[in-house]
Amino acid sequence: MLIRRMTSTVPSLPLPPLQGYLFAMLMCILAWLMSLATNIWVGPPLPALPFVMATVLSAGAGGMNPGLLATVVGVVVAFFGINHRIGEGAILAQRGIVTLLFYAVVGVMISALCDQLHRYRREALRQARFCDEAHDAIFAWSLEGPVLYWNRGADELYGFDRAAAAAEQITHPLLGVENRAMFEDIKSALLLTGQWSGELTHRRSDGRDVRVESRMRLIHEGTGRTIVEADRDVTERMHTLDALREADRRKDEFLATLAHEIRNPLAPIRHELEIMRVARGNPDVVERARAVMERQLAHLVHLVDDLMDVSRITRGKLELRRERISLADALQAALEASRPLIEAAHHELIVNMPPAPIYVLGDMTRLAQIFSNLLNNAARYTPPGGQITLSTSAANAQAVIEVRDTGVGIAAEALPNVFEMFAQANRARGLSPGLGIGLALVNALTEMHGGTVTAQSEGVGAGSTFTVRLPALPVSEVESAHATRPSAAPPASVRRRVLVADDNLDAAESLATLLTMMGHEVRAAHDGAQAVEQAEKFRPDLILMDVGMPKVDGLQATTQIRSKDWGSDPVIVALTGWGQEADRKRSKEAGCDVHLVKPLDFDRLSVLLTELEAATVRG
Repeated sequence: MLIRRMTSTVPSLPLPPLQGYLFAMLMCILAWLMSLATNIWVGPPLPALPFVMATVLSAGAGGMNPGLLATVVGVVVAFFGINHRIGEGAILAQRGIVTLLFYAVVGVMISALCDQLHRYRREALRQARFCDEAHDAIFAWSLEGPVLYWNRGADELYGFDRAAAAAEQITHPLLGVENRAMFEDIKSALLLTGQWSGELTHRRSDGRDVRVESRMRLIHEGTGRTIVEADRDVTERMHTLDALREADRRKDEFLATLAHEIRNPLAPIRHELEIMRVARGNPDVVERARAVMERQLAHLVHLVDDLMDVSRITRGKLELRRERISLADALQAALEASRPLIEAAHHELIVNMPPAPIYVLGDMTRLAQIFSNLLNNAARYTPPGGQITLSTSAANAQAVIEVRDTGVGIAAEALPNVFEMFAQANRARGLSPGLGIGLALVNALTEMHGGTVTAQSEGVGAGSTFTVRLPALPVSEVESAHATRPSAAPPASVRRRVLVADDNLDAAESLATLLTMMGHEVRAAHDGAQAVEQAEKFRPDLILMDVGMPKVDGLQATTQIRSKDWGSDPVIVALTGWGQEADRKRSKEAGCDVHLVKPLDFDRLSVLLTELEAATVRG
């Protein structure tokens, strides 16, 4: 049978050197007294025999040196005894000498043997201590029943204390009832091959399951069969792997959905282009096609913007432009963006606004994005003819915005994950018109504003309610800092010289054509070197500079233009697909006045052209 707690139940041997020598001397004194007694009652040469016992005890307790000490003392005492009886006869003297030599040899052999046993014992104790202090759970159990050994790692992993294991109050397997069939297979493998390894679910003392990586080996001990088992807790690793698998599954679903979402608007755009080709200038058909393409393009732009926002938030690159704003303005902007989708599904929209204004410190664009995403989500997941309610109130220095719908609802098991990236609570029911990033954006943007967002639903078919809470500003503070916003600039009425620089020929020519139709004089360039050359000859008032161009990129071209004598005159707009703060900083350092993200917002372009009448725009 294997030891249960060798390191704690066996005394420490051999004794320290001083104690070993003292113990040997004590044994020698006792042996001498016994030899005196045997000398009187039995006669020579038996008086030497008690020193054999002294040698065994001294070597057993103290090792080789105390054993040799006891042997030497025994030889000396025996020698004097033999010398004292030399005159009693030659035969007795010879027998005494033989006994003396035999005792000396036996004493040395006993001392050496005990010393070797002590070495083996110390090594066994050292290994047992390593086993006992191992982080992994190591224990042994009889194939027929009880646990025989239980280390500290098993205590910590399974929650059973050492006393319970040592008293054999628990038995293996530590498997739930549902895994007993698996355990029978393990026993069969052990009997067949002598070992087994794999993953198991063990049951702790508190009833909790732990996932372990287990290795077992069968040891035959006479007629008994013992299993030595080493278990490593992999519960956290398995949870991590499960999370990675789930993330990978969501990623695959996201990519498939993304392809679907991109194809959806591309199909009508392609159809309308073909219609325009066949219509041959029919104004009604062209106008209808233009409207369809404009809507689908807006959908694509919104899709790309959401993806870019997700990327910026994930990498911590999204910055808010905070200002004191009226919550009603942000909600109105969100309603304007979401109303077409709501009306297309014939939903009833109910808006409940408080009589007193509510102000918050936030980014107008991002707040409108939060509320618009929630409204769009309600519109998509509510059957046609449903009801959507937008309510706003103030409570406990917080602005509370609630979006309630009568839609498909959210299953209870999906609620905890509804704000996770790429989560699709209704995918199993075939209701997944989005990418699964809208609510994740809502949650992230709300937290960036110092607020919270929660989701509630009574279950499938019972509708859902999303509640956003944001820190509200005191009305007095807002009124003291309130400033009237400037009105929008009127359309440009002055003919301007505009240089369009873009290596995408279609993009450059189409933008140049549009600006020409707006009454401006336009030139086009298709790389950075050509842009510098055209600017030298044309001396434009405005340069729309694509950043990523061959030969010389847009920022290098801007730097070269600014180095000219006339280079400070034109307004240079960086036009690019990169819109992070680091990108804006680089374009500003290169000399660009404005940084715009593709696709170009023509309202913003009209404002720029109008502002050129008054002064050069900087920043």
